[in-house]
Amino acid sequence: MNVHKLLLYFSVVFFVFGCWEAKASLGGADAKARQEYNQTVERIYNGFVQLKDQYPELKDFSRNAMGQDRNGFDTLSYEHDLQGLYGYRFSLHAEDLTRDRASDQEGVGQLKFPLLGFEVAIESKRSGGLAIFDPRKIIEENFQALKVLEQDQLPVRLELKTDKDVYRVREQITLTVSLKNMGSRAFKVADLNEESLYCAIDDKEWGTQESTGEIGSILKPYGSLYKILKVEGINVPKEAWIVCTYGLGFKGVQPYSRVKVLVQPNR
Repeated sequence: MNVHKLLLYFSVVFFVFGCWEAKASLGGADAKARQEYNQTVERIYNGFVQLKDQYPELKDFSRNAMGQDRNGFDTLSYEHDLQGLYGYRFSLHAEDLTRDRASDQEGVGQLKFPLLGFEVAIESKRSGGLAIFDPRKIIEENFQALKVLEQDQLPVRLELKTDKDVYRVREQITLTVSLKNMGSRAFKVADLNEESLYCAIDDKEWGTQESTGEIGSILKPYGSLYKILKVEGINVPKEAWIVCTYGLGFKGVQPYSRVKVLVQPNR
């Protein structure tokens, strides 16, 4: 999913009747979030280990790269022959959301979890001309569980349901998108339409029209809004993800959901 496209197209403000506060600091993050984060770091570590034989720059990667900060959050820190042809450096650790840090440094990035109370600082730098290892796929796949956990902290939730689990190649998919109010307070929200939704159906997109900024509905306590999409089928047999994001966020977090479908060959 193209997050930058979401930020470009969706500019409506999410008006909330009530108050939900993000956790104030890294040390204030709850035990469940910390546990899920540590499990994520462990999975990333294992992903690196599985690739050691394929990338000379990971030759020295071992358990020595693992550590833990004073708040109980695991860390990863690894360097290999920085002046050599396979020079490579990688680090990953959790930080307070309020920490000021340079965001334009080459090879440095952040994954923010505002509702869980921390961000993840990641550095991946290839200093050697023959180093080619790119950890982005491993990181993206393994932080999915934390993204789901953060969705549970939102006052509204986006859910997806397909009309069936198995499709034939190019068979039309009927997708029901629902926006659910999880609490006892009402919200002013935008209707579910091409302005408020962005959906990635395998390699196809739906939505992303520029928003007019209009707030169209009152989402009642424990109520729901629905949108049924009939989308073009998938062209080849495969397991495919359908991912949708609602563009009106809360504290920088946008409701999203995903569902997997199986596409089989035509008989």
